[in-house]
Amino acid sequence: MVVAPRIVVGVDGSPRSRAALEWAALRAPRQTLSLLLVYAVPDYLVSPGRIECQSVRDALGAC
Repeated sequence: MVVAPRIVVGVDGSPRSRAALEWAALRAPRQTLSLLLVYAVPDYLVSPGRIECQSVRDALGAC
């Protein structure tokens, strides 16, 4: 099995994860890499809701 090179970014809504997402979104196309986002929320939350998902979309759109 051949795995294509990619950048994996954990996203949890924090400022640091947002910075990592922005860096990866700029870097991946420059190096022809795919981008895999892993969304994480604390286990005590039942549902992350659409607000956080929208913030990830907004961050990607800004790059």
